Amino acid sequence: MRNEIGSNDNNNTIKKNTFYNLIKTISTVLFPLIIFPYTSRVLGPENLGKVNFANSIVSYISLLASFGISTYAVRECAKVKSDKRELSRVGSQLFTINIVSTVIAYIVLLICFMISSKLKEEYFLILLLSFPVFFQTLGADWINTAMEDLKFVSLRTMLFQLISIIAVFLFVRDAKDYFLFAVISAGASIGANCLNIYHRKKYCCLKIVKECNVKQRIKPIIFLFALTLSQTIFLNVDTTMIGFFHGDIEVGFYSVAVKIYNLASTLISAITIVVIPQLSLLSSVNQNESIEKVQRYALNYILTLGIPIVVGINILTPGIIHIISGPDYYQAVSPLRILSIALLLVMLGGAFIGNVVLIPNGNEKIFMFATVIATILNCILNYCLIPKYGIIAAAYTTVISEAIILLITFFKGREYIKIKSIYKCFVLPIVGAVPFVLISWILSRYVQNIFIHTVVTIVVCCIEYIIVELLVKNEFISEYIISVSKERRNR
Repeated sequence: MRNEIGSNDNNNTIKKNTFYNLIKTISTVLFPLIIFPYTSRVLGPENLGKVNFANSIVSYISLLASFGISTYAVRECAKVKSDKRELSRVGSQLFTINIVSTVIAYIVLLICFMISSKLKEEYFLILLLSFPVFFQTLGADWINTAMEDLKFVSLRTMLFQLISIIAVFLFVRDAKDYFLFAVISAGASIGANCLNIYHRKKYCCLKIVKECNVKQRIKPIIFLFALTLSQTIFLNVDTTMIGFFHGDIEVGFYSVAVKIYNLASTLISAITIVVIPQLSLLSSVNQNESIEKVQRYALNYILTLGIPIVVGINILTPGIIHIISGPDYYQAVSPLRILSIALLLVMLGGAFIGNVVLIPNGNEKIFMFATVIATILNCILNYCLIPKYGIIAAAYTTVISEAIILLITFFKGREYIKIKSIYKCFVLPIVGAVPFVLISWILSRYVQNIFIHTVVTIVVCCIEYIIVELLVKNEFISEYIISVSKERRNR
């Protein structure tokens, strides 16, 4: 087994899964970017704020339902994926625990409706948007991730995203159609998970069982649940507090900045779902050399993609807001610029050290500790500052909290980082991204239209970035171009 792990076949699997997961993530990012400019204009800040407020509540219920099982299941199922019988046994135990946690989550939601007048006003919308939570549990998508079947996940995601975008343009035509927009959004997720119920049978048989081995599994699950709970509160508490203190219109403005921030973060962090199964397997047999290769590959991906995105957001913020949501949402410009700083911190703290280094090694306790501390601080700062300073305060508190996560995870987890000569991973993307500032300034002198300037700048910067990275021999870009060339020759 030691000879197989970390072999060229496994390296090729990681590259192929990175490609498929990147397609999935781009479709997840691209389709909302296509829909969002339309829905933000049609629904308006108030109704868009209602949907986003409801989604922020559902995210808590989704978190309680998942109970930290997804990440734990990927790690544990990856270790036994070669044994179908054992995979079915482990998977069924985790599936049963997930069913119980989902039932508890819905009971909590019903109690919240009874005690909160604000939630009671939008109970039907919140309940509708919560349906995907139940089907997500039934779908058990973590089986696909553990089996590294990201080709199916990518194609399935693209199919239902395409169906949803067509439905939005056909049926969402007026501000009062915000409820219909929620139906379409929920339907896409439900459909994808229903399809997965049938697909996963090729790997194992999941069923509800009496014996779940709870004593052995509950401790790591609780740690991962606490981590995910902190992350979810961290991501949504600012939107929730803005809704309570300033109303739906302010939520609508802030949600534009958060939407772009989350889309960029999702794209940058996409590599984690690819490497966690491999790193979990490598860590279980102590293959440090192979771990170093996978960690370097993941960090190269994160920085090669993340640094130009951060620079691009900063120099093109007004144009990005204009294209995505229109001039009515220019109040989102300042929060987005502030959140771009948080994005830089997320790349290193949460995406790399947290998900790539700590979790596969079974050190989720460190990541959980950092996230809990940051979340508590975030809640306190939001509660104190949002009533007076609004969405600007919400953005700054996110930056402060992400800085806390990075500092704690690095200080506590630096011994698990196996990468040698790490500085090169940082320097090369910076060299390629710095010219963006000059390119944008030059184009602004000749192109006055904000839409055309933004699009042209993005295209020119992408071309310049790829050329420069090839010249300075960025490993990630060079290896991918070589891999694509070889695959085409083999065909």
